[in-house]
Amino acid sequence: MAHNLLFQETQSFRNTWMFFIILGIAVFAWYNAIQQFVYVVEIGSNPVSDLGLVILLIVFGVILPVLFYINKLETRVYEDGIYVRYFPFHLLYRKYSFGDIKNFKLITYSALKDYGGWGIRYKFKDRTKAYNVSGNSGVLLEFKNGNKLLIGSQRPDELCNSIKT
Repeated sequence: MAHNLLFQETQSFRNTWMFFIILGIAVFAWYNAIQQFVYVVEIGSNPVSDLGLVILLIVFGVILPVLFYINKLETRVYEDGIYVRYFPFHLLYRKYSFGDIKNFKLITYSALKDYGGWGIRYKFKDRTKAYNVSGNSGVLLEFKNGNKLLIGSQRPDELCNSIKT
């Protein structure tokens, strides 16, 4: 990475309704595990095996809530390009060099309608990859090879201005 930092933003995924959905799933997983392991009460007419319940508990009661809590979109702009990391799915930053960018613009979008949700998304129709965690604004980069990249931002004007310099 170049040394002169022009822009930096870290966004966490803190969507309230999504939090309650994930919390409900986690509570349901823990409730079933406690019922089956502590009270020896099997849920339903065809209960899941102990191993299956442990796997479900680990995935939905531990991993999913932790991923939701720790995930974040980090955007940095240096003199040589734009660096994006969607932690924990990207451990290293992805670099997008200014020399590869044909055009860029500030846009307003609907994460659900335009990209099918939040996170790392891909729109095959127009070869657009999107990184977004909240909000409805960002910067759309068009590359010389025809690909596009949307970087969602809570400070899209600052991001756009840092790319111009």
